[in-house]
Amino acid sequence: MALRITTRKPYDFILSGNERTYTDLVTASGLEEIVKYAQAVGIHKNLLVPRDNSGNTVQLSLKLNST
Repeated sequence: MALRITTRKPYDFILSGNERTYTDLVTASGLEEIVKYAQAVGIHKNLLVPRDNSGNTVQLSLKLNST
């Protein structure tokens, strides 16, 4: 099951006509840009909590990768 990602965008993007969305910002290149100006990131819960096709939350299980 894939995580459901919002297609909304930050309000300043709307005002400036920037076409990128929150989905674009959580890519590797988006995060590389954010790290240049942000001290922390608060992520929207819809990026973390999986939902089924009806929008209901489903059990969240995380796989940790130890290196």
